Parts: sequence; structure tokens; C-alpha cells
Amino acid sequence: REDGSVSAGGMRELVPWMGRLGTAFDVDGLFVEVHDDPDASKCDAATQWPLSRFSALLDTIGVPRKSASHEQQERSGAAWLPPPAWQAGRVSKACTAVEQQLGEALALQLEGATQLRPAIDSLCADLLERRQSGAVYCSAVGKSQASAMHLSALLKSVGLRAHFLDATNAMHGDLGAVKPGDLLIVFSKSGETSELLQLVPAAQAARCRVVGVVCEGGNGGRLRGVCDSIITTPFERELGRHIPQLPTNSVLSHIVFSNLVASTLSERMAESGSFTIAEYGASHPSGSIGKQLTTVSQAMEKDVPQITFLSDGTLSIQDVALTMAAARVGLAVAYESVDGPLLGVVTDTVLRDISTNGRTVMRKSDIRDDFVITEDGQRLLLDYVGNASFVLFRQQQRVVGVVELERTSLNGRQ
Repeated sequence: REDGSVSAGGMRELVPWMGRLGTAFDVDGLFVEVHDDPDASKCDAATQWPLSRFSALLDTIGVPRKSASHEQQERSGAAWLPPPAWQAGRVSKACTAVEQQLGEALALQLEGATQLRPAIDSLCADLLERRQSGAVYCSAVGKSQASAMHLSALLKSVGLRAHFLDATNAMHGDLGAVKPGDLLIVFSKSGETSELLQLVPAAQAARCRVVGVVCEGGNGGRLRGVCDSIITTPFERELGRHIPQLPTNSVLSHIVFSNLVASTLSERMAESGSFTIAEYGASHPSGSIGKQLTTVSQAMEKDVPQITFLSDGTLSIQDVALTMAAARVGLAVAYESVDGPLLGVVTDTVLRDISTNGRTVMRKSDIRDDFVITEDGQRLLLDYVGNASFVLFRQQQRVVGVVELERTSLNGRQ
């Protein structure tokens, strides 16, 4: 054709080949004229495809057959709509492109982590000072708020007095919470966020140190000129092409930076002994983290009764049951004699098994000896899972607490 397009031009035999050519180039759709008697058609008879051969045409072109309803549409001559799978190739290619861009962004963050190390170390020094006295505030506007909230939440977890500060509300009274010596960290992609440009001088007037975190690619904007220090995180472009302004990789850059700051800070605190994993667990009593960071002293049964075997090496199960019932616990610690060695643990399950077998006395061989002993109540239960069934907490050579691991939420965790 004169306009550059191509058609079968009255050659019905070329329809299958043009269809296959279209699917090879991932076209959005194919328009095919179909007639139950093409030669009798009053319009475009030479290009009409026989309805009786339409199914075979779809198979030749490679269009998936979906359901009986489509068969009915074909027989009735109704319009046939390609199924969603028709676009699978195009969608797959789009996803592949996005995934490739995301991979490039993550690689950029990894590469930039080394360059950020001096800035992160300096910021961690500021944060450690505020752990002794003062507070930390994180602020941002728009999608960058996610980064500010994320960092403030991480800092709280490691014992800092950290808070998210809404930039707008700060200028309407919330700035009153900021005291001399506090630290304010502001996040901005461009460094031109107007609300932050108002907040920073106001916070500095309250004798608060301000650190700005901006994305690479610009010069830090006007924030560079007003903040006490500026940190630039790795960034090239946002993810995707349809809306290139959608904040994706810029937020990712700040989130990765926040993670690096929090992990570096926790390492510094661990090295100095100023914050232990037990303290971290104490501030996370619930959820999966709370279960994993439960200490021996937190989980142990206290005032566990002590039982001693008779000289003949036996003990009445009735006496043991009454002793356990009086203490209102389901276990007891067994010793060979009054001043003898520790044998292990007796549980209500052991007593039940003995009674079921028709016995009235317990022997030393009935004692559960799959236990470990610790004198450190701050040890995590997770350290013992898989190595023993009981953890015995000992002080001054006597067991003062017992944890039955099989009955904790950590049972089965490795």
C-alpha cells in the first residue's frame, strides 16, 4: 500500500502467514474477516476466511483456545476476543525490563555502601551521643516519609529515643518537643522540599543539629546550604518508564541507607557493651522476635520443688505428685540424696507413664536427664533448642529455675 501498510490484498491464502507474522512481533491483536460462505460475501469476498476453518486458523497462528463459549462464538460468527494469555509475551517482556532495572538499582546500592561508610560512621557517632542524652527526630515529606519512619523505628528498637517528626505539624507547634542537643535527620530526594527548608532553620534555632539525606544525581539542592551536614545516597533513576517520576528507587536508596545505619549502630553498641541482645529482646516481648529472644530468666519456672531418692533408690510417685501439686508446677528437680548429685527432672508426664504401667514407685532410671545447666539467666532459650529438653538455672550449686523447652513456643525451632 501507498501508506506503507501491508495486507493480504485479496489473497486469502496469505491470512495464516500474516497472522503468524503478527504473533511473532507481539502485536496487540489481529483483525480477521470471517464468513460462512466467503465467495458469496457482498464485501471483500477475496479476503474473507471460511468460518468452518476458523478454528484451524487459530491453531496455525498460535492463539490459545479457551472454552466452549468461544467455540459457540465461532459457529455463530460473533466477534472473538483474544484471551488474556494473548498478551503474555508482551507482559513478560515488560516485567523482565522492570526486574532488570531493579537489579541494577540494588547493585548500585551495594556498590555505594562502601562509599557511604565514612558518612555512616560519622552519623552513628552522633547517634551514640544522643543515646546518653538527647533525642533523635526523623522527618520527611511525601513518599520519603516512609524512609524517615523506618529509620526512627529502627533506632527505637536499639534503645534510642527516636521519633518521627511531621514537617508540617512541626511548624505549627510540634517543634516544641525538640530540645538543645537533639539530632534531626531529614530525608529528601531533591533537597528542594519546601517544608524541610522551613523546618531546618527553625530546628537549628532550637540548637538542634540537622543532618540532611538526599539522593545522588543533584547537588543536594538548597538543603545542602542549610543543613549542618549532608549525606548523598546512590541513585540514578526511578523504576519503570511509564511514570518516571514515581518515587521507587529514590525511596529504596534511603531505606537501604537507614538499614546500614541501624545495623552499624547496633554493632558499635555491641562492641562497647552498651546494648545487649537481651536488652533488645526485652523491648520486643511479643511476636516472632519476642519468641526468639526470650531469656532463661524470663521463661523459667521458679520455686521448683526438690525431691530426693530414698536409700533404696526409689521414691513414691504419690509423694512426688503431692509435692508438685503443692508447688503448683508440673515438674520437680531430682537429686540422688540430700547432698548428692543432680539426677535430672521429673515431669507430670513421667508420673502418668509410671502410673499407667501399674507401678507405684519411681526409680532413678525414670528421671529425664536430657538437660543443660546454666548460671546465666540472660542466655537466650534459642541457644539451647535442639540440644536439650530442659534448661536448669543454677545459683550457688542449687537449681532455682527450670525451663521445659518442649512446652515453649520455640519447640521445634533450630
